[in-house]
Amino acid sequence: MLRQITGTVSAGSKAIEAVDDSAGADIFPACSMNPLAFRTQGSASQYPHEVLMSKTDTDSLNVWSRSEEPIGRLMSNFAHTPFVLDGVEFASVEGFWTWLLLDGALRRREKARQLWGVRAKWCAPKTKPAQIIYNGASILVESEAHLALMKLAIRAKLRQHPDIADSFVATRPRPIVHAIEGDGRRHERFCRILTELRGELA
Repeated sequence: MLRQITGTVSAGSKAIEAVDDSAGADIFPACSMNPLAFRTQGSASQYPHEVLMSKTDTDSLNVWSRSEEPIGRLMSNFAHTPFVLDGVEFASVEGFWTWLLLDGALRRREKARQLWGVRAKWCAPKTKPAQIIYNGASILVESEAHLALMKLAIRAKLRQHPDIADSFVATRPRPIVHAIEGDGRRHERFCRILTELRGELA
């Protein structure tokens, strides 16, 4: 019988040795909004400084794929930041999130974990399931346990990309927002996860 979890879950992770930024590069145009371009120009700890220098502690950090700041884009779930969680490699946190929702659809699930950007989001089912299965446990979608899985994925991403983690910590104590053009929602739970992780890493 499956266990149903609505509280906190935990998992292990291991580092990956190689990153291929070429696959799916057409998702982002070759412009200042392209997070892949920043990753190929040097470590994340090098390029955000000129942006951070012009910000104060009260200026919000917008974590969004089209953020004006490189670290804001790299912390987006859309960013191509491969990581391994519980022995499975994912190209992005968004790919992981979609992969969770596709339990039972094996071919689509395998494809989803290799995607990033809007393609990872588009691969998600139009109707979300009521629950997902992770490591043998049944978890209600949108529950705190479900969100805990996102936190695990972002933590794994940061641990396996220490340059991004260092630049993210450097944004303290600025408030984190997830302000998407045309979307009036505040996304408070996502911002809470990011704020907690930044505090853990500091």
